[in-house]
Amino acid sequence: QITKAFSKAVCDAAEREYTREEIRSKHPEFLIVENKIYNADKFRWEHPGGAVFVSMFGGRDATLAFQSYHMREFPHSEMEKYLEGSLAASEQPVKMDKEHLELSKKVKSVLKQKTFAPFSQLLKAFILFTVAVTVEAYALFYQRTFINSAFLGLLFAWIGLNIQHDANHGAMFKNGKLNALCGLAQAWIGGSQLMWLQEHVVLHHLHTGDENMDPDAQLAPAMRGHKNSPWYPWMILQKFYLLPMELAYAL
Repeated sequence: QITKAFSKAVCDAAEREYTREEIRSKHPEFLIVENKIYNADKFRWEHPGGAVFVSMFGGRDATLAFQSYHMREFPHSEMEKYLEGSLAASEQPVKMDKEHLELSKKVKSVLKQKTFAPFSQLLKAFILFTVAVTVEAYALFYQRTFINSAFLGLLFAWIGLNIQHDANHGAMFKNGKLNALCGLAQAWIGGSQLMWLQEHVVLHHLHTGDENMDPDAQLAPAMRGHKNSPWYPWMILQKFYLLPMELAYAL
């Protein structure tokens, strides 16, 4: 009976059609992958990236985002229980990039690390957290100096690059809630987890190197991120002052 009910629900969902405008304006809980519509609310906590990661694509097309992060075909058969419908016949579905998928297979075949964070990475994260908490506590309750502030800034930069980055990508743990928790380190070091997800996960990774769409390319006037960016004389030295700028994070 359960199997029959499930099959009927899948068939009913497959017959429902939505336009992109309907998804955008009326169903922010849905997302689109190729020509299929899925309920993100129902599966977001099962995703290693966590609920927020999936929710960032609510009401929009997540086809290329999935391909960018997972480097494989979307498992439509495994996701049938979350199926809500299909794109209307009048809509043009976004297709997976076949050349990228072939390249991904070749890259995966030579990668040694094929799971989530190894023990060594988790140990590094623990050490960074511990040292940063100790240094910050010393500065708050005992004495704040230029040296310990600069060191804390360096620690924050390492936490940003080694912990929150991987956690907000859903790459540290298989458990999405643990990734979401460690991803909150972005708020601790002075940023915003939601803004980082929007600018890095959504915009940067889907538009990498695009001087108009990639936020990481918009570095002026501090640095020059692309050839059409405004140029200032001090940018000749940007490879030297990038790290000191990171050190100034906590000053």
